[in-house]
Amino acid sequence: MKALRNLIAAIDGPSKALALSILALVVVGGIGHSQFYSPSYLLQQLQTGAFLGIVATGALIVILLGEIDLSIPWTMTAAALLSTAVVGPHPQPLVSEIGLLSGLATGACIGLVNGIGVAYMRIPSMIWTLAVNTVVLGLCVYLGDMLTLGSRPSPVMSALGAGNNAGNHRDLHARHDFSRLNPENAEAKDKAKK
Repeated sequence: MKALRNLIAAIDGPSKALALSILALVVVGGIGHSQFYSPSYLLQQLQTGAFLGIVATGALIVILLGEIDLSIPWTMTAAALLSTAVVGPHPQPLVSEIGLLSGLATGACIGLVNGIGVAYMRIPSMIWTLAVNTVVLGLCVYLGDMLTLGSRPSPVMSALGAGNNAGNHRDLHARHDFSRLNPENAEAKDKAKK
């Protein structure tokens, strides 16, 4: 008990206020909604927290270096768009892994562009990464072409991103050029044009 008191005494005021606020939110949430403490809801929150924690860790490294990366939102969207477009509506073993790798490669390429702009061209990171974010947004809208091809994440991406929620996927937009990567998508697209 004395160790707990010493630990509490060692925590500064703002951290105590934050911890108490989080505790109050959890208690009020549990009182207001009966499903708040259910295992499925808590698992969902942990999965969301893990995802955001990975992104926040990457952003933290950039911030600790004295820079900022504002291209994160559309970089993640572009990676998801491309990887699900490569996988198509019927995931196959080899294509699924290629889809996952294409998403990672998309993020790496955008990161390389950011690195060149900030490190070699000496453009301030706030300006450069915001510009890259806008360019990637435009590319996603252009390549998405507002068409739904019925693609879905592969089992590998589902396992990494959603845990046990494998059936809760939304269709993503992809341009017809990406559909050429999967012959079934190309045939459906050609039939829709006729």
